[in-house]
Amino acid sequence: MSRMFALRLAPNIAVGTSYGTAYGLQPAATLGDRKFNGILSTIIVRLSGLDSDEVAITTRLTEDAEGDLTTMCDCSAKLTKGLTDSTKGTAIYKYEAQFTDEYPLNIFVKTAVAGATLDEVILLYRQVH
Repeated sequence: MSRMFALRLAPNIAVGTSYGTAYGLQPAATLGDRKFNGILSTIIVRLSGLDSDEVAITTRLTEDAEGDLTTMCDCSAKLTKGLTDSTKGTAIYKYEAQFTDEYPLNIFVKTAVAGATLDEVILLYRQVH
């Protein structure tokens, strides 16, 4: 039986209307001496500074920081806005793929209206032994 784990990363990078800077998702760097070998099952993306008309974001996962070696194609997701602060929003992606420490993973995010900030990326995964 496998256990579920959550890995929280805080990029704090600007998001615009086109893919800009990649954010390297480095599970090994945040797990200390534990080796990452897991099945990534869910990706949660949290943004702030959203325009009032912003309703969706597009996300891509790649092996390289340039965005050319895609592991998850461009996926649009509806943003769920905050109840008390509509400038904050969350998108959730279901994803099933195995990754290891040796497999680089980068995330790109874009919105229809510039000015948002990528605040948090949460990776939910099952550890594989």
